Amino acid sequence: MSFSTDRFCESVYKPTRMCVACRERFLQAELVRFSVCDGQVVGFVGFGRSFYLCGECSNCERKVAKALARFGAVRDKHKGLVAIREIINHG
Repeated sequence: MSFSTDRFCESVYKPTRMCVACRERFLQAELVRFSVCDGQVVGFVGFGRSFYLCGECSNCERKVAKALARFGAVRDKHKGLVAIREIINHG
């Protein structure tokens, strides 16, 4: 029995996550990860609860506002929207 490295590479697990706005699944690398600290949206800092947004949803104010409402921990939705835009634009 021969072992093909090509077949092995195809079967390597690639993590998928769900965008909280559109509820679709994407490869983890295609999404932006955020967390909420003290009621404010920040880029993921390595611990605590977090959420993901896809590129399309992160550009739609209505979808982001809906996602933040669903997440529930953000005090000021407008500041949350601004923070998400800043994190996406400035890394």
